[in-house]
Amino acid sequence: MRTLKNIDFLIEKAYKNTITKPEDVQQNVLEHENILYIKDKQTGLRAVIAIHDTTLGAAFGTVNIQKYDHINKAFEAVVKYSRTATYKAAMAGLSIGGAHAILLANENEIVTPDQLRKFGVYINILKGKFIATPSATITTTDFNYIKETTAHTISFQRKTLNLATFTAYGVLEGLKASAFYLWGTEELKRRSIVVQGVGNVGTQIIEFLLKDGAEIFIADKDQEKVDALLVRFPQLNAIAPEDVITFDADILIPAATSGVINEFNIPSLRYKLIAGPAENQLNNEEEDGKLLEEHGILFTPDFLINAGSLITNYFEYVQADKEHLQAKIEKIYMNTLETFFYAKQHNIAPIVAAKKLVKTYLNQVQIRKN
Repeated sequence: MRTLKNIDFLIEKAYKNTITKPEDVQQNVLEHENILYIKDKQTGLRAVIAIHDTTLGAAFGTVNIQKYDHINKAFEAVVKYSRTATYKAAMAGLSIGGAHAILLANENEIVTPDQLRKFGVYINILKGKFIATPSATITTTDFNYIKETTAHTISFQRKTLNLATFTAYGVLEGLKASAFYLWGTEELKRRSIVVQGVGNVGTQIIEFLLKDGAEIFIADKDQEKVDALLVRFPQLNAIAPEDVITFDADILIPAATSGVINEFNIPSLRYKLIAGPAENQLNNEEEDGKLLEEHGILFTPDFLINAGSLITNYFEYVQADKEHLQAKIEKIYMNTLETFFYAKQHNIAPIVAAKKLVKTYLNQVQIRKN
C-alpha cells in the first residue's frame, strides 16, 4: 500500500484498528479504488475522501462540511455516497466516476480557511482522479478557499445553471416515467402526492407539480419553511412529519434525509409509488427493495432520477451548452422506463435491476479498455 506524505493513515488501517463495521459497509469499502483519511497536524484538518470508481473517467464528488460524533460515521457516509455517485454517473451516461468528500467540522461546525486551503493540497495528491464539486453544506467563499490551492474543482461561472432546478427537473422526468409504467399515463393531475422535505430541491419539485395539477401534501421538521410555503402556495396541504409514513396518498417523494424507508415501516406504507431526490432512501437497498415489491409498492431508485445536479456539474465542467444539458436530464425518463422493464423481465426489484445494469455497463467498459 502506498504511503502519501502528510496523511497519517489510510482508511484500511483505520478500519482495522478502530472501527467495527457491518458487513455491507465493509463490502462497500472493498469496492472502492481509494479511500483516504486525512489528519493534518499543521492545520488540524480532518477529512475523508472516497473514490469509488474511475472506469468511466475522473471521479466527481461533492465536498461536505459536517460535524460527526465519531469518525466512523464519516467513513460510512463517504463509502455510501461515493458509490451512489458512480451509479448516478453510469445511469446518466456520463464519462465520469463517483466520489465523495467530508471535511469534519469542529464543535462550532466550522472549518477554517487554512484547513480548506490545505484540503486543496491533498486533492492534488490524487492527481486529477478526484474532482471536487460544491454542496449545500459549503459556502461559495469556503469553496473558493479550496480552489486557491487546487485546479481539480468545479464551481459555477454561469449563474443561469441552478442545481436545485435541474435536480428537480430530473426527478420530475423520473416521476412521470414511473407514473406511466404504473398507471399507463404520465399525467399527475389529481394524484395525491406527499413531499417529505421542503428544502431547495423539494420546493422546486412542488412548483413543478403544482403546474401539473397534483394534490400536494408537504411535511418538514422545519415548521417555518412549511408555513412560508403555505403562504406562498395556499393550495398546499401540510401534514406532521411523523404522519408521513402512514399517510394515505398515491405518491411519496422523499426529499430530505437518507434511510427513511426500512423493513420496520414498509408494512405501514400506503403509497403506490415512491420516487424522490433524497439520497439512499432505503435503509437496506436490496432487502427493502424486495420487501416493497412484495407490498405492491413501486420504488424508483433515487440515483436513477436525482442525477440532475451531477449532470449539471459535469456539463459545467466540460462547458457544454444548456440545451445539451436539458436533453441529457430528459433522458432520465427513458432510463427509468428501461430499468423497470429490465426488472420485470428478470423478476427482480427495480433497485436491484438498476445496480445490475450499472455493474454490467462498467464491466463492459473495463473489458474494452483492457
